[in-house]
Amino acid sequence: AYKEKLYGKKYVWFIIGWYPDNWYKVKDDRHNCTVEQLEEALEGHFTTEAIILHQEPSMTEVGM
Repeated sequence: AYKEKLYGKKYVWFIIGWYPDNWYKVKDDRHNCTVEQLEEALEGHFTTEAIILHQEPSMTEVGM
């Protein structure tokens, strides 16, 4: 995304939430971006997370 200039005010990235904290700061030979480039490309991203549901039929605060 960084090298293709697919980041900035006109872009929003959605990242799946199973990555560990600071995953982009870990050396990875599968990409050749610096930590600084990744931080710039990730600025303003959204991370999704799984919702953990329980089996009890209780109502939530919003009535769901």
